Amino acid sequence: LISEPVEVALEAPPVVDADTSCDPIGGLNVCAEGTACLDGGAGYTCQGADAPVIERLTAYFNAETTALGLRISGLDPQDDVSRFELALLDGDGAVVLGDPPFELPFDTLQQVDGAFEGTYAEAGLPDDLPLLSVRVWVVDASGQRSAPLEAALELPPVLADGEACDPVGALSTCAEPLACDPTGDVPICVAADATCPEGWGAIDLNMLANDAGWAAEGDTTGAAIERNFASCGGGSGEDVYVFVAPEAGTYLIALAPDAGHDTVLYVRDSCRDPAAEIACNDDDDRAEADFGSALDLELEAEQVIYLFADGYLDVEQGSQGGYILSVTRLP
Repeated sequence: LISEPVEVALEAPPVVDADTSCDPIGGLNVCAEGTACLDGGAGYTCQGADAPVIERLTAYFNAETTALGLRISGLDPQDDVSRFELALLDGDGAVVLGDPPFELPFDTLQQVDGAFEGTYAEAGLPDDLPLLSVRVWVVDASGQRSAPLEAALELPPVLADGEACDPVGALSTCAEPLACDPTGDVPICVAADATCPEGWGAIDLNMLANDAGWAAEGDTTGAAIERNFASCGGGSGEDVYVFVAPEAGTYLIALAPDAGHDTVLYVRDSCRDPAAEIACNDDDDRAEADFGSALDLELEAEQVIYLFADGYLDVEQGSQGGYILSVTRLP
């Protein structure tokens, strides 16, 4: 037997007072301002809760890798900070990106005894925006939001040999001629080595010659290298190729996906150093595929370059899949 249908208009869930049973999802009811739906051991009830407070915000911007780094610390009595919100501002304080603010996860987050400290690093921001400062809010697990705090962008600190570093170049950079080596348990500044770490499995593209030049078929699904960003994006997990130009000239490099995932192609002359990037492309019709990437380079004879077949990364997920990477010497 089936009942007769009933239609009702949607309405906001009722607001319930402190010490009252509540729905932690907020679908059946919501707690009154100044309280949050917390598990007291005998079920969820509305309990007094304070919003997080940001005490210190430091914001870095690395123009070479267009990388943004944030260090955020403050107080939260419940030790339940879960995320933060971000807006990027110009010199007049107007929002350039993030209206409404971006909701972002921390890369690292420590919380103990009512205090929290978190970091965030992201490369590949647009390089043509007049960014001068940031505005940040911190949000806890119950949805309570701190007051905003603003900070002017600074240059990342420059580190010495052996110091722990940020491979993205957002929270720190290594003093020249050092480079940030990401292959250990903790990335550190070391003497620069242009070659790829053994674990990256760099492929020799010169061994894959064809009538048109050189080409490789690959698939980034499940690729092991993560958060290896470039100035135009990336970070989805990538395959790396090494190529030695047999003669001087202009070379067209194209990355064509076989199933329409959004590719990112970038080139470095030192494999593990983001600051050694010499070209980057997100979308180019010369790849002859939707969401393909392509770029052309003037190379000297015997010049060594490292090609990264990557994908676009958004806040929630990366773009991975099969592809064909090709290199052709132009007339």
